[in-house]
Amino acid sequence: MRRVLPAALLLLVVPGAAADSPLELVPTVGLRASSPLGISGSLAVTAGRTRVDPQFCTHEPLGPSAQVEAGSGGGQVAFGIAAVCRDSSWIPTVGGLALRGVYARTWGSPWGADAGRSFLGAYAEVYVYRVSARVGILKPVGARAAPRDTLVTFGLGFGF
Repeated sequence: MRRVLPAALLLLVVPGAAADSPLELVPTVGLRASSPLGISGSLAVTAGRTRVDPQFCTHEPLGPSAQVEAGSGGGQVAFGIAAVCRDSSWIPTVGGLALRGVYARTWGSPWGADAGRSFLGAYAEVYVYRVSARVGILKPVGARAAPRDTLVTFGLGFGF
């Protein structure tokens, strides 16, 4: 039962995916400038099944996604859902969309925040023809947290 439940939930998330289509793990990389992480690099993995009749690319997985990112001003770990449209490379050529919850920690020289702070939040990321844009919100957590310290984050980059 433990192995069947996650697979069944994944099939519910992916409309039009064939039950017999293979589960794909799609790794992607990205470089971006974003607040508060500064100049950063990321690695993400999306798990999903491609539709029986893909519309734009040979691989169009939609499913759970995880991302790690580190930069000059901090790092973050994010989990959520993503759709990726790619043919073969680690840098998709057509597009993608991700909605992720995030834990971020600042260090070094963060943009728009103090170093040594922790945040919880969420962001949406859109990727079109190798260029990505991200917008989100981060709320501070910990002893020094104050509601007025909430950050609206944004970023532009290359890759997903």
